Amino acid sequence: MSAQLDGVARLLFVVLPSGNDTLNAELRALGDAVRVLLDDDLTLHHAFGVSEKRSDSLWFVANPRLKLLYAQSFPDDMVGARTMVELARYLPPDLAHYNRQTPPPALLMESVIEPSLCQELIETHLLGDRYASPAQTEIGGQAAQDHDNTRKSRTDSEIPERLRNLVIKRLAARVAPELKRAYQFDMHGIERLVVACYDAATGGRFDPHRDNTLTHTRDRKFAISINLNDEYDGGYIGFPEYTGTLYRPPATGAIAFSCSLMHVVTPITKGRRFALLLFLT
Repeated sequence: MSAQLDGVARLLFVVLPSGNDTLNAELRALGDAVRVLLDDDLTLHHAFGVSEKRSDSLWFVANPRLKLLYAQSFPDDMVGARTMVELARYLPPDLAHYNRQTPPPALLMESVIEPSLCQELIETHLLGDRYASPAQTEIGGQAAQDHDNTRKSRTDSEIPERLRNLVIKRLAARVAPELKRAYQFDMHGIERLVVACYDAATGGRFDPHRDNTLTHTRDRKFAISINLNDEYDGGYIGFPEYTGTLYRPPATGAIAFSCSLMHVVTPITKGRRFALLLFLT
């Protein structure tokens, strides 16, 4: 099943009532190919008029922009799974790839920080305390970290206060006015200002994700990625809900986008990509 779905261009959601632990485990093992929601109090079942049988599962097909295309309930879970997988697999291109030519609302900027500061930030990362960057998650509403690198492979490092102050001055002078002009957004706070390294030797990448979906990340408004070097292949930034175009700012340049946009960092195929990453609140 997972080979037929990518979890981005073709989206399947299944809503399960409580007690269907076997199917729940099988579907979750597929990763993002099928998104599983638990409906213990049957709220969604009632909303779709299929509350008579607690064994029914609800299946939804959505396009990349999360527009609902089809909904169906099945009393037999495995029959439903096969039917919905085939439906999603053979959606017409204009539905399976909805609005794929629309450019994402991302802002590209050049010369955000000077080359000498880029080099100093890279050296600080290489000489400082580096750590494997975990994927953010939560358990029971509490912030947690997932160190499984199946979705993300990156090393991060904090920067000293002197460099942090220099970076903040550059952001205030060169990024804040652009965000104000393009999005009517006023920069107030900064979260997680780190230097990151995506390394081809360790499969550097970050699979499709959003930056503000958790309780402790919901105040994030914009993500900023500033490239510090050019000596690498791969490592493009993409927005799967929109066009298939991939973006790569030059060294000293940046890309800014809403934290609610799904985005991906494609695998590094050669060398190392160094970037200064932060969120604006």
